[in-house]
Amino acid sequence: MNATLRNALAGLGALAGAAALLTLPHLGPLWIPLVTLVVSAALALAPQLGAQLAARSVWWSTLLLGVVLCAGPHVDAHCAALALTTGCALALLTADRSSMREAATRAGLVAQHGVSTLQLLMVLTLADAQTFAVFLADANPGDLASPYTRFFLAGVLGFTAAFVGLSRRKGWGVAASMTTAAGLLAWALATHRDAQESAVVALFALLALQLVAPVPMLVAAALRRPLPALPARLRTRLSTAAVVAMWLLGALAAHSTSASR
Repeated sequence: MNATLRNALAGLGALAGAAALLTLPHLGPLWIPLVTLVVSAALALAPQLGAQLAARSVWWSTLLLGVVLCAGPHVDAHCAALALTTGCALALLTADRSSMREAATRAGLVAQHGVSTLQLLMVLTLADAQTFAVFLADANPGDLASPYTRFFLAGVLGFTAAFVGLSRRKGWGVAASMTTAAGLLAWALATHRDAQESAVVALFALLALQLVAPVPMLVAAALRRPLPALPARLRTRLSTAAVVAMWLLGALAAHSTSASR
């Protein structure tokens, strides 16, 4: 199938997810992923590397958000959450993967150390920026006296700055990403050390991943040679398996939560 057609179909999946959010009786802070999903549908058709990375980061982060909503206490939102998860999963599975490789080639990234890690880090930082923005909008962003507001605001500013640096292939982008993640993780552990809520545990995991992700790229840069990488076909299969697993998790969470009420 033609790459442009595949990306257009992926964009339609993202738009279907955005339409699902419109069925909610109260949209609240979810207007943020709604807007980013609409924008991502247009970005998916652009050949630039930044556009391709931004579109995929929106789909990944919103897929995770959909899973969280599927497990949430609001049973009336489960159908919309599952539709949101399905739309993002279809977008990720349908999008043409060669578009990313070609965009990276045009950007001159192929010959550099840790290219895959750099792309992963860019996706993670933009995805985390959106996730923190959703929580910030829900935590009364005008109340800067609240520690929760300051926490999420720090995440939005830090990860947004990190993405800008990474998109320009600047070393300070990696430093901003790791510093932001380390600071927020320390803050979260100090205030919610014994928390068992799934949302808090997921937040800890995301921040820890942000710290671990740059390690291969930093090692490769220190050794001045690329590290061994998984075959492209295996990476594709693992990515597909991750998308399907997250969708199944969302579907099971929505079913089990609804059945228990």
